[in-house]
Amino acid sequence: MARPIFVVGSMGSGTTLMRLMLDSHPNIMIAKETGFMRSVSAITSIPYWNARDKWVRRIGITPQELDRSIESFYDEIFGLAAAKQGAARWGDKTPFHVEFIEAAARVFPEAVFVGTIRHPGAVANSVGRFGWSWRKGVRHWCSANESLLDAGASVADRLRLWRYEDLVSSTELVMREVLDFVEEPWDPIVLEHHRHKSGRAEGGTVAHEPVDTTRIDKWADLASERSVGVLEGMAGPLAAFFGYDTRLSLPARPMTGALASGLAASAESWSDHADEIAAIPRQSEGRTFENSMYTQRDLALELGAAYEKGARGGRLRAPYRDMLPVPQGGVLAVEPSAPTSGPVTMSRRVRRRLAQLVDPDT
Repeated sequence: MARPIFVVGSMGSGTTLMRLMLDSHPNIMIAKETGFMRSVSAITSIPYWNARDKWVRRIGITPQELDRSIESFYDEIFGLAAAKQGAARWGDKTPFHVEFIEAAARVFPEAVFVGTIRHPGAVANSVGRFGWSWRKGVRHWCSANESLLDAGASVADRLRLWRYEDLVSSTELVMREVLDFVEEPWDPIVLEHHRHKSGRAEGGTVAHEPVDTTRIDKWADLASERSVGVLEGMAGPLAAFFGYDTRLSLPARPMTGALASGLAASAESWSDHADEIAAIPRQSEGRTFENSMYTQRDLALELGAAYEKGARGGRLRAPYRDMLPVPQGGVLAVEPSAPTSGPVTMSRRVRRRLAQLVDPDT
């Protein structure tokens, strides 16, 4: 039976460091950013087809039976990769899998989720390497960590969160907690991942560099007063839930819902803070085609936006045409405030790709 370990968190939150350390354990192989849960979703509901998830019922298979087949398929593939590394257990580290925790928990009933949290200012500074604005980086932090909170309500004790700042300043304590959580024996080799890894890992992380505490507060020297104000306005309440003060680089207090002993926050105890969580203002992130999973409605909105921005009015084929309001003139109208979409920002290349899905001659 598959017992995968999913390392999840916002980009720039220390997921790569956590992966490198867990991957150093002789029993564990953690793959880097496969994004395979998007393909799991595509198996369940066929993209760009009107019937979507009806194909399973048409052949007399239940959703539960499909899940077990999917579990077996991916367990064999990742298990083979783990065996090549001499490990008995596999896992995956893909930041945007924060959106798939509930689906992964359903498909892999024995899976556990190791979440990483980092100061929103540090994350906003880190993702600036992608050319993102400070505001977009903060919104990404909010969106990813809201997803972690939401997932905690359904997966309960299968999800634990650790702060990056604790990981790099109390490394052995955190890694002992992590290994205990995933039910693997302690091995000090996880503290020396840099001696066994080389080259650059994903996100530009240098695999052979040891844990570096100086990265904790580097963002504070670079952030302007205006940027800190944006941080407080957008992320203040959620940051406080995780024990951060937006004006301080180090955590100011324990995480809400943290275990009585240790540094982890347990989703199992978040139900005690349901009212507090519900009161946290939500941020809507503008998702990108390359780095997000889409619902059928999300795809309809993107396709509609491709037509609008390309000045090509027209009707989409089913099921997308039923998801967008079409005025009398026949030109697709994209709802800018649609709750599932967020602001639509696409490059010309992506717009052309989407338009070609509707009209191959575009």
